[in-house]
Amino acid sequence: MRNLRNNAAGPRRLAAAMAICAGGWVLGAAAPAAAQVSMSAYVQSNGTAVFTAYPGMITEDNVIVVSVPSSVAGYPQGLLITGSGASYFQVDTSRAYQCPGGSGPFADGLDCQAPIYFSAPASPGTYTATATYSYEDSSGNIVSGAINLSGTVLALPAATGSHLSFLPAVSVIAGTGAQGYSGNNGPATSAELDRPSSVVADSKGNIYVADAQNFVVRRIDTSGNISIYAGTPQQGYPASQYSGEGGAATSAVLQEPVSLAIDSADNLYISDYPTAIRRVDAATGIITTYAGPVSYQLGYTGDGGAATSALFDQVGAIALDSKNNLYIADVDLGYVRKVDSSGTITAYAGQNFPLAYANKEPLPFLGYSGDGGPATSATLGYPEGLAVDAKGNLYIADTGSDRLRMVNAATQVISTVAGIGDIALGTSAQLAAQDLPASGAVIAPIAIAVDGSGNAYPIDFQGLIYKIDSSGTIAQFPSTSYTTRFGAGGYNAGATFLSDGRMIVTAQNINQVMAIGAQGALNFGNVNTGSTSSPMYLTIQNSGAAALDFSTTPYSVTGDFAVIGGGTCDFTEPLAAGSSCTVAMAFTPQVAGALTGTISFASNDPASPLVAQLSGIGVGAGTTSAALSIPDLAFPATEVGGTASLDETLTNTGTIQLNLSGITITGTNPAEFSLGSAGTCGATLAAGSHCTIEVRFTPQAASAYSATLNVAGNMTSSPLTAGMSGTGMVPVVLNIAETIHVTDADNMMPGVQLAVHEIVHVTDAISGLVPLQTPVLAWSTPLPIVYGTALGGTQLDAAAPVAGTFVYSPPAGTVLGAGSQTLKTAFAPQNTSLYRSATDAVTLLVKAAPLTLTANNASRAYGAPNPQFTGTITGVVNGDQIAEAFATTATATSAPGSYPILVLGITGTGIQNYTLSATNGTLTVTKANVQVQAHASSSISGDGSPVTLNAVVASTTTGTPTGTVTFYQGTTSLGNAALANGAASLQTSQLASGSDSVTASYSGDADFNSGASTAFTETVTTFSVSLSKQSMQVAAGSQAVLTLTASPVGGSFSNAIQLSVSGLPSGAVATFTPSSITPGANPASSTLEIQTANLGAANTFSFGMTARIALGLLLPFLLPRRMRCRLAGFTMLAFLAIALVLNGCGASQTTTSHTYPVTVTATSGQDVQSASFQLTVE
Repeated sequence: MRNLRNNAAGPRRLAAAMAICAGGWVLGAAAPAAAQVSMSAYVQSNGTAVFTAYPGMITEDNVIVVSVPSSVAGYPQGLLITGSGASYFQVDTSRAYQCPGGSGPFADGLDCQAPIYFSAPASPGTYTATATYSYEDSSGNIVSGAINLSGTVLALPAATGSHLSFLPAVSVIAGTGAQGYSGNNGPATSAELDRPSSVVADSKGNIYVADAQNFVVRRIDTSGNISIYAGTPQQGYPASQYSGEGGAATSAVLQEPVSLAIDSADNLYISDYPTAIRRVDAATGIITTYAGPVSYQLGYTGDGGAATSALFDQVGAIALDSKNNLYIADVDLGYVRKVDSSGTITAYAGQNFPLAYANKEPLPFLGYSGDGGPATSATLGYPEGLAVDAKGNLYIADTGSDRLRMVNAATQVISTVAGIGDIALGTSAQLAAQDLPASGAVIAPIAIAVDGSGNAYPIDFQGLIYKIDSSGTIAQFPSTSYTTRFGAGGYNAGATFLSDGRMIVTAQNINQVMAIGAQGALNFGNVNTGSTSSPMYLTIQNSGAAALDFSTTPYSVTGDFAVIGGGTCDFTEPLAAGSSCTVAMAFTPQVAGALTGTISFASNDPASPLVAQLSGIGVGAGTTSAALSIPDLAFPATEVGGTASLDETLTNTGTIQLNLSGITITGTNPAEFSLGSAGTCGATLAAGSHCTIEVRFTPQAASAYSATLNVAGNMTSSPLTAGMSGTGMVPVVLNIAETIHVTDADNMMPGVQLAVHEIVHVTDAISGLVPLQTPVLAWSTPLPIVYGTALGGTQLDAAAPVAGTFVYSPPAGTVLGAGSQTLKTAFAPQNTSLYRSATDAVTLLVKAAPLTLTANNASRAYGAPNPQFTGTITGVVNGDQIAEAFATTATATSAPGSYPILVLGITGTGIQNYTLSATNGTLTVTKANVQVQAHASSSISGDGSPVTLNAVVASTTTGTPTGTVTFYQGTTSLGNAALANGAASLQTSQLASGSDSVTASYSGDADFNSGASTAFTETVTTFSVSLSKQSMQVAAGSQAVLTLTASPVGGSFSNAIQLSVSGLPSGAVATFTPSSITPGANPASSTLEIQTANLGAANTFSFGMTARIALGLLLPFLLPRRMRCRLAGFTMLAFLAIALVLNGCGASQTTTSHTYPVTVTATSGQDVQSASFQLTVE
């Protein structure tokens, strides 16, 4: 590049060169009294050279221009700085240009420059001195001139307190750090680069790097491999070898690629310093010159004409807007020029300085003026960097003016965004933690980038990056921690933003390309559900002035994310001012879909808590389905050898990522159809998203053609198909001998004139022969819409100057995902005899839809599991199936109280299209109920004897209650006992004799409610009784005798005991001897006699038998007479036998045998005891 860029002492930007001349004299002639020395400076006020800096900084040079009139001779004496502040002003002796001092004479006047810089002391204020330049004339007189010097030291805002901030992750994506050329077709991180100057990315995520001093453009694909994309590596400056026009970009020779831009079709534009802009076609890889000459020529011509006919002096930065208008910085001329989509070049900002084109050293300063007026009337001082935001506003890194300027797209008015017109060198890292108004910043931007939110990121020539937000506040980005990584002197550094939010920066002085992650965010990417990701590290720093103390609970995490080991943060210790540490984190998705979470840090930062955003995608089971928007692609009639293009839209209608395995063309005429490079479909397509497939039709003959488009992947209906058809038309040459006039049959183009041998398209008849024209479509960038809004006429409103039909992709009714979306249209004219089809595209910003999620309050008892949390969600559109996820910090064993129900995020289809506003709920944990069971060690105890009462208290949920149990006899407390492992025991002798109702009452504790047992009976007795026998057998009428003994229980018993008996046989009589007893200290006995009854004799011959015998004896008298006679003898014998029998039976008798349970009862007052035995009477 130009010597100005490669000066080892730093960027040699001339702050000023203003020559002011006065009258003089010539040696040998009559001398006037004195010849004046004129002195002036670029930055000045009322004749004073002005410097501005912050404490401890060194300003850039303010160039003092010294002039002695022509025809004056003398001997230079040099420059002298005097005054109270002289020690803070120094001549920059590193510059190649200097005013002479103590050297040989000059004979014809003097014009020279003295670069002076200001070393700002630590104390704010204004410091002054005087710079004087003198020479000795031929008479020995000292002639001099002077200029005042004034240096202002600004006060830095005082840093106070502690301030917790996040540092984005920085990684190397290309370059080993060594200067060289190697590594093609391998990992980009293993390749050598030589002063990479610019970087851009295409729609598929491929990154292009201008490897300036290797004279090539290199491409880093999405897998991280690097290859040559344009140019051939050279060992020396190849300006004279400019070549390759119309051929493969990889075979071309580039002069020096210093800046890159990429359009909506992924065509790459290369600023090939110093003369031309070259373009690489994404579909063919062919390189052509887009602006400037195809040979090495310098100059300034061509505004208002074709860009390929224009000349440039020093092409530098380039940038494209959404309409593919190209902006070119013609650096040394102080111009920004614009090439519109038709290829016409015009001046866009700045004025031409013809002296600059002379390309002399030192170059004259171009200037700074014009804010608030038309950009074309402003002056720029070396516009080194360009960038365009989403609104079309052009940002200019006006390096020579030490300012960042902007041209408003709507008004073409230029203004200053940042900078005060001076720059301090060396220690501007002191500004890293300061939030200053950009208008008061001290910067010298050489490059500029803008992100999707409209924040501007100027890069100064020390390699530092700054961020200017929408409020106009400037701060260093990402932080001081990375200053040494990018270093100083990184001239022509470039930056761009990827779709995932990362900033890609060329670190020119260390020959690497760096990626700076989004600040305060970690994205874990795709992780299988149930699996844990590799660690990622969140870096936090204390950018305040005091130590940062973390709270007792230093952080809290929501979602499927966790803090793991491996970080360097010690939250038990303060984090010193200016220090940083890392927190290691991992992602374990439990469900499929895009998942979010947060980590919040609590500290003594006044803005605590500081929250970092966490995200990742759980990859799991789901539905895979997709659809094509156009079932049949009908191409307009196309000239043989020409190409027509249509777009097919592929939409992922499933719930998980779509993996595409191939897009192919089959059918009858596949050779005439092909896939274009403007399509946006990659290897994957997220759920709810869509992409476009560009299909081209190139007929080879005048015939009808057809084919089939096939899209294969993991969708259930793979492959998806769409029909394609088109017709080729043949151009013919009319051998017309002279110019003729043709009027078409429909009188649509009356008086069309055909020149000799003009090519026309033949349709029906000679009257219809007209050249095909391409209609110019008009389609303005539509206003942003909110996700959920279906495309309609407001957005799809392209217009054409002729009748015809528009086909839009995506079509009307489509609901697009949030983000920047490309809308395309294909226009088919109604009259295809006169007009060709045409296409156009615009960019539509789809804003994320607001989604509100409120967690419902819930409650549970201590020890119980958390309930299934629910919430109320509003704002869901487009039929998206969205589920919410919640969590709480409370566990089953958390103490009763209130806990937050945290909104983890949402899952489902299309969640990337929403911005979530979450309201946490409250989980109320109440005390748990208990079950109390009580019993005694024995159900009967003696009067005055100790008895052990036991209680068990159990939770109705989980956990073990603590506290005390109080035992009661009725309502009288017997005492209490502490619970141990849920059990308590009390030994007591206080129970009253008799039957006592005993209960146990639990006091409750911090986790459990109080409770009581049901009552149980404890019997307390004063004596006991026993019998000498348990069973006896006696004959009826005889006596049973046994002994009853009463024994005192628990000591002496001196009360009388009355005895009784029950359960005796009928007629029996019992007698106690004695009838009552008094045990005293020893047992006492009584004899029990039971006299049973005498039952007597009984005839056992029954009436039944006698009757049967009598009837038998009477039977013969009922027979006939003869038979009666025969039986008479027998009857007499029978009567005799009966008499004998009856006589024997009358002497026999029996007694009934029965067993009786007999109970003996002993009663003394309220104390009743009993004993039983079995009495059998025979």
